[in-house]
Amino acid sequence: MLNPNRNPITFAVVTSVLGGLALVAVTSGVTRLANIEIFRLQVPLALFLGSLIVLVGSVFMTLRALAATRPRRTIFLVVSAFSQKHWLAELLRNIERSLDRRGYDLVLKIPDSDYLGVSQLHRLRQIAARGKRYSGGFIIPADPTATHDELRTLCRTVPYPIVFVDIAPFGPHAEYPINSAFIGYSADETGRTAAQYVGELLHRCVSDHPLVLVVGGKEQTGRQDRFVADLRERYRHVDVVVDNTGEFARRRARDIVQRRLAEFADSSRPVDVVFCTSDEMALGALDAMTITRAGPDGHITTIVGVDGTREARALIDAGSLLRATVVQDPTRLAESAVDLMERLIRGEDVPRHNLLPIHLYSAG
Repeated sequence: MLNPNRNPITFAVVTSVLGGLALVAVTSGVTRLANIEIFRLQVPLALFLGSLIVLVGSVFMTLRALAATRPRRTIFLVVSAFSQKHWLAELLRNIERSLDRRGYDLVLKIPDSDYLGVSQLHRLRQIAARGKRYSGGFIIPADPTATHDELRTLCRTVPYPIVFVDIAPFGPHAEYPINSAFIGYSADETGRTAAQYVGELLHRCVSDHPLVLVVGGKEQTGRQDRFVADLRERYRHVDVVVDNTGEFARRRARDIVQRRLAEFADSSRPVDVVFCTSDEMALGALDAMTITRAGPDGHITTIVGVDGTREARALIDAGSLLRATVVQDPTRLAESAVDLMERLIRGEDVPRHNLLPIHLYSAG
């Protein structure tokens, strides 16, 4: 009952009361032994001071015990990348706002290098070494194929919930550790939705063998893989060229598209569609391309992206070459991720692999 670790409040109250009573007893005893009139007059004062000490001590120790046992209200977020990632920045902003409304503080951990699994694991090991400092954590995995074993070990080591966001570290039917879950958008559904839109465009194309350029990254490869597979199934005569060195960066995508356009121009092959697996790269493709450079005889190339960022939707509405984007709403993802975190903190049984619906935003 008086174990300070198991019952800190009871321990604080009992020890404070006993300490105060002991002080009163000692003070009264000393006063009785001293056969001096002034000490006898001070006995009531001693009793008053003793009672006051009991009260103040009890309140102080009780508040201290309550503070020690109050659930920690700090959540960490380890991202996979940070530099010039507008969709990611919007997601972070929404997560922070959602946590703040619920009384949590957010601690952001940024890897030294974008999309480098080793760099992210270094951050995660630092977090795990700090014990119970956090109530829970969000992780956007970098290079999950190479790091999934260590991510599973981390979940089993820390005493709080882990919610993986946007990129699933394990398969949909894999065994997640009991304190972990994933929430995000289906890479397969994203690629399939884009392929359906592009397939409909190609059926209206005048070329017998249309050319599609896919600009992706080594992360989220499921988007481009599903897109290519579905597109070839829908349109058997399509030629697809994939470049997965875009790294979700606008400048890199711009350079890739410029280089590829020059290569295809040498063989007089117009590019009919450029599909980029993020809007950031789609904007880079748009930077690289103008109507006069899109192909021979003023051939117009259609650009399709993924994410549904505000800038991309504005350019679609303005009638640019960027004609469509597969929307993955960061506001909805943030709110859903925080809801999932709170349910795990409360100890509720939750689905381990959670997918949110997507939709296509297109011109006309």
